[in-house]
Amino acid sequence: MSLSNAEYHRQIEEKGEWRTAHRLIPCSRYFGDLACCARAIRPGQRYFDTKETVPDAGIRQSFKVCGKCANAPRSANFLADRADITIQQCANFPCSELCRQRGCHYLRINVSR
Repeated sequence: MSLSNAEYHRQIEEKGEWRTAHRLIPCSRYFGDLACCARAIRPGQRYFDTKETVPDAGIRQSFKVCGKCANAPRSANFLADRADITIQQCANFPCSELCRQRGCHYLRINVSR
């Protein structure tokens, strides 16, 4: 039996928790751009709060992942995939609240090997 992305994150990072959304939240796709992703977490739905931030890139709120991405089986090369990603700040930093809600306060860019 393989671990889900959320279970693996909790074991390795020793943080993260399941929560219920009170407003519409975009899935941050922290575990990669999975085909099962719901893209948006609707009020009343459960989501996984990774408790991960990247203050150096201006990301002060933790990544929030839809239940479908969090419950998906962990990819064997998850860490290798994450190593190919860099995070860059938005050109409009510091961003407005609307900008942060849309997720454009940071960009994930794949780096070729």
